[in-house]
Amino acid sequence: SAPGYDNDNGIVYMYTWGVGLDGSTYDTWTQDVAITSANAGSNNRFGHRVVVSDNGDILAVAAKSPGTAGAVEIFTRGGNSNDGSTQNTWTHRQTLTAVTSDGTSLNTGFGDDITMSKDGTTLIITAPNHDKTLQADAGAIYYYKWNADASTNTYTLQQTIESPETATNMKFGSSVDINDAGTRLVIGAEKFANARTMKFDSGATTFDLQDTDIVDNNIGSGGAFTATMYDDQFVIDDKIVTTSVSPNDDFGRGVCITDNQLYVGAPDDDSDSGVSNDGT
Repeated sequence: SAPGYDNDNGIVYMYTWGVGLDGSTYDTWTQDVAITSANAGSNNRFGHRVVVSDNGDILAVAAKSPGTAGAVEIFTRGGNSNDGSTQNTWTHRQTLTAVTSDGTSLNTGFGDDITMSKDGTTLIITAPNHDKTLQADAGAIYYYKWNADASTNTYTLQQTIESPETATNMKFGSSVDINDAGTRLVIGAEKFANARTMKFDSGATTFDLQDTDIVDNNIGSGGAFTATMYDDQFVIDDKIVTTSVSPNDDFGRGVCITDNQLYVGAPDDDSDSGVSNDGT
């Protein structure tokens, strides 16, 4: 994708893998189709994030630019394997947006990250700037189901999951990933404050604080949350933090999940290398 294309309108390019034109043994990627927004306009930045189902038939493209609400456009593929023709084509099916309780959706960051199950039936869209009552930028994620009524070939909102904590500016939904089966999620909250308690005057010192506990708010250290599908709803079932991070390490900026493994990145962590912000 190229979200800065044409005055930030944005564009997505599709490439297909095949035998090289020269008939050699080296296969190559060849540009097949250029996909543009059905809601074209300057500064949409269509292509901010892109996900596709495993068979390549359902495509979700986020359009998000600073200070705007954000949107995710849904396309389905025709041509080639679908109807016997040789040219892939894409049809716009719908545009998804988020609306807050006051009827607006300004600057929620909807579409900041997106993920899709292998078969495309489950789509998760994040909005890390979503405000939860008095919690500014608490964050939220949205769960959509494909073809819920077996007739429309569109996504329908099934569940909204807001930040499970009470802190402001934690940006729940700064990243997200789903396992292939669409039953487990990991949601990053890169600005979550993983508070830690430190004990002062432990032993003979000159401070006389009587072993006082001091709480370090550890602002921006980051965290991640997991959710599992029970019946037809996702339920938050764990919080992932580490005592190894310090303020502004952004633990949770990048996440990945399989059926039984979980990975969380902290790109601004100061590791044992001694180099500032070298990442972990």
